[in-house]
Amino acid sequence: TFHPHLILNTDWYRQWRQPGFFSEHPVLTAAAAQFIIDCNVSLVGVDFPSVDRPPHPAHLVLLGNDILIVENLTNLNQLPPTGTTLVIGILRLQGGSGSPVSVTAFVK
Repeated sequence: TFHPHLILNTDWYRQWRQPGFFSEHPVLTAAAAQFIIDCNVSLVGVDFPSVDRPPHPAHLVLLGNDILIVENLTNLNQLPPTGTTLVIGILRLQGGSGSPVSVTAFVK
């Protein structure tokens, strides 16, 4: 069964190196995370450093439902609304809760 991916483009990546980049970024609420699950999405990508802040309600909801999270993406404005294939290279790390990734987008 195909489950769509959701990529959120807020242009926040343009704030890189600005005060507040890591502390004032947009966030997903737990309710938004639940809505994403209800839409059968299997991966959420965002152009900000984290989908939420402590105590991490969106992380808990998404990861607790096996939804992958890809954070801190850039240049999403160059992608069309549909028809993009993402290839995500993940490091296999032991004992961690995340991994740096390399993301390449292929447009039809």
